[in-house]
Amino acid sequence: MRFELESSDIEAIASMVVGKLTNKFDELRQIAAKEHLGNKTLPLEDVKNLKPKSKVVSTNELLKLTGLSRSTIWRLEKEKSFPSRRSLSGKRVGWIRTEVDEWLATRKRL
Repeated sequence: MRFELESSDIEAIASMVVGKLTNKFDELRQIAAKEHLGNKTLPLEDVKNLKPKSKVVSTNELLKLTGLSRSTIWRLEKEKSFPSRRSLSGKRVGWIRTEVDEWLATRKRL
């Protein structure tokens, strides 16, 4: 069986492949940047396999999800560019999981 492709078909396929490769390279660059900065992050699959999505994320879970340090999270909160922490009880705080997920999704698009 033999197929003939027009140049527009080949260009469309090439464009799709380049787009997917660009996304993968961007992911790798982000991982490399985090490792270079010394941040300890979980691989994406490990993050997906964390406890079922709870409504509130603890500080330790937040650090693992974002790969950010406590001071960076604090600074981003002060700049109003990160979801606000909520007081849970005593000195415990947490973040709303859906807000954190939305923030992470916007970061991945950048």
